Amino acid sequence: MGKISIRVFKETGGHFWHWFIGEFLPFADAVRRAHQRDGIAIVRVFHPSRIWGLFPLDRFFTDLESSDIKISLGSVPLFETQIEMIHATSWDHSSRLPWDKHMKSRIKKTVNWIRSRSGNCSFHSSPRLVIQTREESKMLKNFYASTTFKPYGASRRNIQNLSKFGKELEQQGYPVDVVSRDGMGLFEQMAPYQKATHLILCHGAGMVWGLFLKGDGEILELQSKIGNWGKAICQIGKLTNSKVTKLLPIDNSRTSDIHLLQRQKAFVRFMRRLDRKISKRSRVLYPEDCLISEKSDVSRMQRN
Repeated sequence: MGKISIRVFKETGGHFWHWFIGEFLPFADAVRRAHQRDGIAIVRVFHPSRIWGLFPLDRFFTDLESSDIKISLGSVPLFETQIEMIHATSWDHSSRLPWDKHMKSRIKKTVNWIRSRSGNCSFHSSPRLVIQTREESKMLKNFYASTTFKPYGASRRNIQNLSKFGKELEQQGYPVDVVSRDGMGLFEQMAPYQKATHLILCHGAGMVWGLFLKGDGEILELQSKIGNWGKAICQIGKLTNSKVTKLLPIDNSRTSDIHLLQRQKAFVRFMRRLDRKISKRSRVLYPEDCLISEKSDVSRMQRN
């Protein structure tokens, strides 16, 4: 029976990307290895001064519990076997440097293990699109308002009318899910991404969920001209074998409108490639003048 105590580094969770990549994934990796080694894992997660539950997503730790994995949270260790888990750059450095081969392997194994624990693994190969929108969670908004972390909410790097665009695609027959699940449990947030091959999202901490894509698809990252840090989404693309396209807005603001972005050639090409994947005739969702450079592409699709 695997009994381990895991000491987390920080007094509280914080920026979601860095917390998930730098703390939660290493924790899940330790639990995974203990469980695979012994068949049963009893885990104590502790920090001397951490107030568990203050950070709303602390629930992710116990979301991994099952009949063969027991997890408790507290201020002191319960077992002699102890793992000193720091917010290590070996995990959380993807915005500056690429993960090396060893780290990619560990992250893939851990992500696949988490997927297997969800009971929602999909082996269906049909392409499916997720559009990730930014809608505020009151619980998270209250938490971040009480801390010194960067501001939280839809006002940061938001793309307007994403939900409306998703409904337009659904009406056209696209297999699409429009999601915003901030503040929900681990498996609730993961679920739509596990079924998806394609993802449209704004640059931000929610890029984490791209790790749970089925893979062999494509990610379209909608950026602002302010506050796009590093190459994180590119690393996720490499891990999931997904093509990554980055799209800057026409204006200089932190927000833009999807109906302006979808006029850009990169957006058009993304949608055309998705069309090919789902084996349906191209839909006329874009102004004709934006398709000039795509004429040969359109005519080829019409012939098919």
